[in-house]
Amino acid sequence: MENKRKMFVLIIVLASLGVLALIFADMARGEEGKLGLGVNYPGIQVRYGQMEFKAQFGALNTCLALRGYFPVCKIKSGDLSFNPYWGLEGGWILSSYLKGGFEAGGFSGVEMFFNPHISLNADIGIYIVDVWATGNMLDLGLITNLGVYYYF
Repeated sequence: MENKRKMFVLIIVLASLGVLALIFADMARGEEGKLGLGVNYPGIQVRYGQMEFKAQFGALNTCLALRGYFPVCKIKSGDLSFNPYWGLEGGWILSSYLKGGFEAGGFSGVEMFFNPHISLNADIGIYIVDVWATGNMLDLGLITNLGVYYYF
């Protein structure tokens, strides 16, 4: 049963990635409109323009989330480019032992471009996480993200 659940989640993630690429294809222009595929520990993300879909995988939980990015400025330093940003995130928590849950929060960070195709981003934010089992468990705390992107 566990393998069927993992396959179902993978199919949902892949279908969502395709739908997001179609939805946001007309929203972004120029440099901001590049499609970016990324990896983080332990998950994947797809970014187009200033919108991102990400999936985080845990031993018993999976979080599927949408993020919106709001760039602050672009700072050039030699061959590197630093792009500070802030953003908002909301996600749904799927679990094999909980009834479900959600997470939402705001974050700020920086994306460092090594060249036009490869970047490293890091951010930290304050999130509220609510999961349901026999009752609700609500938590407020800091969440950090670190990812590597390849832009097409």
